[in-house]
Amino acid sequence: MIQWKPRKGQNQSASVLLRQHPISGTREINIYIFNSLRHLLDTITGSLNDSTYPEKELKQLLSSRRMKQLANCHDRIVASEHRPKAAFDESEENVIPQIQPDEEFIKTSGINKRPGVPLGISVVDRGKDIIIHRVIVGSFIDKLGLLKRGYVIRSVNNQFFENAAELQDFISNTNGSLVFKLAVKLDAEEKPKPVSTPFVRAYFSYRPDRDSLLPRKNVGVGFESGDVLIVHDKSDKLYWQAENIRTKQTGLIPSEWLEERRRTKKIQKEAQRRQITKETSERLFSASKSQEFDRCDCQIYESVARMPPFKRKMLILIGAIGVGREAIAKRLIATHPERFGRPRPDTTRQEASADKYNLRSQEEINVALAQREYVEYGQYDGHFYGTRMKSIQDVISQNKICVLDTNPWTLRYLKTPQFMPYVVFIKSPSFETLKAKQKSQIENGWTAIEQDDSECRRIVLESERLSKEYAHYFDSSLINDNFDETFQKLLSEIERLSVDHQWVPVSWVF
Repeated sequence: MIQWKPRKGQNQSASVLLRQHPISGTREINIYIFNSLRHLLDTITGSLNDSTYPEKELKQLLSSRRMKQLANCHDRIVASEHRPKAAFDESEENVIPQIQPDEEFIKTSGINKRPGVPLGISVVDRGKDIIIHRVIVGSFIDKLGLLKRGYVIRSVNNQFFENAAELQDFISNTNGSLVFKLAVKLDAEEKPKPVSTPFVRAYFSYRPDRDSLLPRKNVGVGFESGDVLIVHDKSDKLYWQAENIRTKQTGLIPSEWLEERRRTKKIQKEAQRRQITKETSERLFSASKSQEFDRCDCQIYESVARMPPFKRKMLILIGAIGVGREAIAKRLIATHPERFGRPRPDTTRQEASADKYNLRSQEEINVALAQREYVEYGQYDGHFYGTRMKSIQDVISQNKICVLDTNPWTLRYLKTPQFMPYVVFIKSPSFETLKAKQKSQIENGWTAIEQDDSECRRIVLESERLSKEYAHYFDSSLINDNFDETFQKLLSEIERLSVDHQWVPVSWVF
């Protein structure tokens, strides 16, 4: 408590007023000292004797406009941030009991299930209890937020169930009101594992209705090869929870682990059907003996990121020999020389044109091979031909898109952040369409080379093989059933790269 005592000769009426209106110090339960002071200002200053200097100064101080403004500001701040707290009785009756983590409590949740709309949960047996194993992200029940993963279901509509399969069938076949009696533990809800890169591109097609391991067909999400998915939960070993960006559907998709084992089983069955011996298997999958080893390079999902529109540095055309990819590359250079360029290959053939090739000696070639400077190389008619990495960089340095029609196994070295290529697969049409196309080209005088049936079948089969084994490298796939239409589609796709956002591998961004 703060009290003022009058000095000798001070006006007694002011002292009396101060005793009648004591000013208390600010405490937790008394924060309105300035509010009381503001109401006393006029009364106190009116009774002070202004004959002496200290009293006159005090009167001026208490009567000033700034003092009143300070008191008002203090009142507003205190009223908003430091309201008085009510006294709390800490007796045993008022103490809130602490619930132990291993204790459970019973609650009831009522849900109105609509016909044809899956509830979005799956249950499993765990001992004698039936546990909610999964809640599909974005499903009807997930949006309500009433059922959580880890809850124990005691009964539904006052019915008890022997196992999870019986309960799941009852939920699937029942519409209308569903009343769940749940046993809930504070630590029962299992949190899904955080997903560091939630966006993935799928490199296989998935049909939930053909998946024998899926608990319920209506909880699966179908997708096509190349679709981008948002993965919400990877905690389950067999199935992930994801959303298809293209179809806006949410549900379960096979995990990478599950799909890899399915492919392994398929390869084993194929090997048994073909009766591949140990020696044949070693020859096929030995990196030192055969390029067939590259066929083992398969990918299920690829982590991707969404980038703003940007210009690609390289355009890579992949396709079977004779499908028309080289003709497309030549036409791009001829019609748009200011935008596209091709790297000049090296050769030891001295008769080759110096405008199209870099003439090299065998010694220079050997040094470059030792330093691994060639993207691809080979022998033809006794002469060396190869494309250097430097020749590709020379085209890019001219601010042009480097066009390359190359073997597909080089993609593992070229599809990197250094080049950021756009890979287009030129796919062969059907055998009948290919024969009709060649006949039309010969009649119109566009080509004088006629391919027999065996050559056409080779092109079709080779195209199918490349599509299966290297699909995870392709950004686009165009069927070359009409050369002019295929060329225009390719140009349109390249134009869209400078306008639309693009999904690219995460390694290109981070």
